Amino acid sequence: MKLRIPPIIQFQNDSAPEASKVLSICWYPDGRFLASGSTDETIRVWDTNSGKLLHSLKEHTKRVTSVAWSPDGRFLASGSYDCTIQLWAADSGRSSQTLRGHAGKITSAAWSPDGCFLASGSADKTVRIWDAGSGKLLRTSRGTRTGS
Repeated sequence: MKLRIPPIIQFQNDSAPEASKVLSICWYPDGRFLASGSTDETIRVWDTNSGKLLHSLKEHTKRVTSVAWSPDGRFLASGSYDCTIQLWAADSGRSSQTLRGHAGKITSAAWSPDGCFLASGSADKTVRIWDAGSGKLLRTSRGTRTGS
C-alpha cells in the first residue's frame, strides 16, 4: 500500500478552539483518513490527500484520549475522560453505541485483529474486553499492585 500524502500537508481546522490539544491520532486502515481525539471533547476525521476536515464527531462530555479504527474501517472507537467508549459508523459519522462500565477515565482503546472485539484501558486500573457487535462486556482484568 502506498500513501499519497503531499510533501507538505496542512490540516485545516478553523472550528477548533485555540486551547484544543490533540491527544490521540490513528490512521484509517488504507491511509485515506486520519482520526484525532482532542481536549475539546471532539473527534475529527481528516482526508489525508487534501488535509480537509471531513467530520467533527461530538458525543463525549470530556476530553477524547483514544481513537482507533476497526480493521475493516467500518467503525471508529473513541475513549474519553467521561469513562465511556463511543463506537462511530465510519460511513455516516454517527455514534452507533456507547460502551459503559469503566469507573475511571479511558486511557486507551484497541481493536482485535479480526474486528470482533474491542479492548479498553482505564485509570480505574482495568482492561475490559467488549464484543464489538453487541457492545456486551465480556471480561474485566484488574491491574495488580507491584512493589512495596
